[in-house]
Amino acid sequence: MVIIMPITAVSLFSGCGGFDWGATQAGLTIIWANDIEPHAAFAYRSIFPNVPFITGDIRKVSEFPKADVLIGCYPCTGFSIAARRRWKDRQERNLMETPGNFLYLEFIRALKQVRPKYFFVENVSGMISAKDGWFFEQQLQGFRDLGFTPLVQTLHAKDF
Repeated sequence: MVIIMPITAVSLFSGCGGFDWGATQAGLTIIWANDIEPHAAFAYRSIFPNVPFITGDIRKVSEFPKADVLIGCYPCTGFSIAARRRWKDRQERNLMETPGNFLYLEFIRALKQVRPKYFFVENVSGMISAKDGWFFEQQLQGFRDLGFTPLVQTLHAKDF
């Protein structure tokens, strides 16, 4: 008899489930998901009706389940090139004063609790240049501090 155990994943900043759909196509089983946006939650539940989905601010989630993989797409608004163009001379102030720009810390907090073997996180390329790379380096260091060796790769949507 062969017993096949599913590869489990926790999903943060799940939106309507696009990243999770790809993960399930690759063989992962999503066991828990979260997003703050109620409309996204509605869409997510229509695609993944059996996945426990917590609608709300991730900063108020005290516990995350254990899983093999942690995936997430934390907000990119503060790092997108379009948003930064609108800010012009206020760019540095806005980057540091916008709480959403620090939600990567919640992903790192979840990494500590979930204790996955692997993680996947996605964001926009503007993250690399924001505040001269400070935000990007903070994330990489947070991952390293937890014993991970991050592999960074730029993917272009047109190729997929």
